[in-house]
Amino acid sequence: MSLVARASTISSMILTPFLRQNFTAAVLSFRMSDAWIWLDALFCVEPASAWIAWTTAFGDHWSPSSKALFLRFIGREMPTFSRAEERDAERDNLATDAEVLRTLVKATYVVWPPANDPIHEDVYSPDIADKAKSKRSYFLNTLTALGSDQALASLDALAVDPGLIQHRDTFLYQRDKLVRTSVRRDVLPASVAIAFLNSFSKAPTSIEEFRALVKRHLTALLEKLHHFDDDEGFLFRSGRGTEDDIRNWQSGRMREIGAQHYEVIREQEVAVENRPDLRIHSRNPELGLISVEIKMADEAHWTGDTLIDKIQTQLADQYMFENGSHTGFYLLANGANPRVKVIHPKTGAVLRKAFAKRVAGKTVNFLGLIEQVKLKAVAVSATLSGNKVVEVISVDLSER
Repeated sequence: MSLVARASTISSMILTPFLRQNFTAAVLSFRMSDAWIWLDALFCVEPASAWIAWTTAFGDHWSPSSKALFLRFIGREMPTFSRAEERDAERDNLATDAEVLRTLVKATYVVWPPANDPIHEDVYSPDIADKAKSKRSYFLNTLTALGSDQALASLDALAVDPGLIQHRDTFLYQRDKLVRTSVRRDVLPASVAIAFLNSFSKAPTSIEEFRALVKRHLTALLEKLHHFDDDEGFLFRSGRGTEDDIRNWQSGRMREIGAQHYEVIREQEVAVENRPDLRIHSRNPELGLISVEIKMADEAHWTGDTLIDKIQTQLADQYMFENGSHTGFYLLANGANPRVKVIHPKTGAVLRKAFAKRVAGKTVNFLGLIEQVKLKAVAVSATLSGNKVVEVISVDLSER
C-alpha cells in the first residue's frame, strides 16, 4: 500500500476515497494494525482528508482512549520500501502541507510530550515510546524545513497555543531556525560548482574556451583599472595616458594572471610586416593566436569613422590574415572625456570636454560609438571564414 500511495501513477482523486473507505472499514472491524496502514497511505496522498478521517472515527477531543490509539499509530514500526536516490521523486503530500503538519505536531505534543520520553543509559532498544518521540520530531522538523510563509505562521500559532505553552521555547527556536535557513543561499550542486570553477581555472581545451578565457582576463583587468582602490586609471582620466600606457599596463597584468595558459607579446611582427598591440599565444599550439588592438578613442587624431573602419582594415585584413589567428579583440578606451563636459563652478571655464565623435556625419558619445563599433564587428565577423571572429571590449575610464 505504501508503494501505491507514493507512486504518482495513480491520481489522488481516485486513491483518496478508496483509502478512506478501507480505513473506516478497518476501524469498524477493530483491525487497528490494518487501519494504520490505510491511514498512513491516506496522509501521503491527501493529508487533509486523512485528518478528517481520524477525527470522524475517533473525535477531535483527546480522551484517554483516543490518546492511546494515536500513540499506537505514531509509535509503531514503519518499514520503508523506497531507495534513498528515488525518494525525491515519490509522492509525499504531507511533507508540503503546513496546516496538517501543524495539527500533527500539536497532536503528538499533547499525546506524547517530551516529558514522557525515555532515557537510555546503556542499551538502546527502541520501543513504542522511542518511535513516538521520533515521529514527533519528524513532524516538527518537516514543518520547519518547508521554509514557507505558511510554515512560519504555523510555528507562530503553535508558540501561542494555550495548550502548548510549556513547549513555547521549542517552537520559537524552530521559528528562528526556519528564518535563518530561508535567507541562507542554496548550496551549489557539485556539477554546478565544478563548472563554475572550471570557467576560471580550467586550462582551455578548445578555441572557444581559449577565446573566452582571454576575453574574461581582458575584461576583468579593465574593470580593475577602472575601479581599483589605488586608482591606476587616474593617469588616463587626467588626459596624460596614451595608448602605449594602457597597452603596457594590460600586457604586464595579463602575464601575471595568465602565464600558465598563454604568452603575451607586444607589437609582434605578423603577416605583411603588421604589428598588433598585443599578440596572445596559447600554450597549447592547437588553440592558435589572438590579436588585441587598443585604441584610446578620446584622442583627437581618431575620428569616429576611422575607429569603426579599423575593425576591417586592421584586425580582419591584417592581424587575422594568418590561418592560426582566429580572434581579434578591439579594445576601445575613453580616458579623459566624460559623458558631459565639466565646468568650473566659479569661473565657468571648461575643465574637461565631453566625449564626442562624428560617425557618418552625426555626433555620438562614447556609448553611441561603441554601439556602432559592435555592429561593424558583427558584420565583419560574418564575412570571415572558418572559426574567426572579431569582438569589441570597451572601458570608460573618464568617470568612477
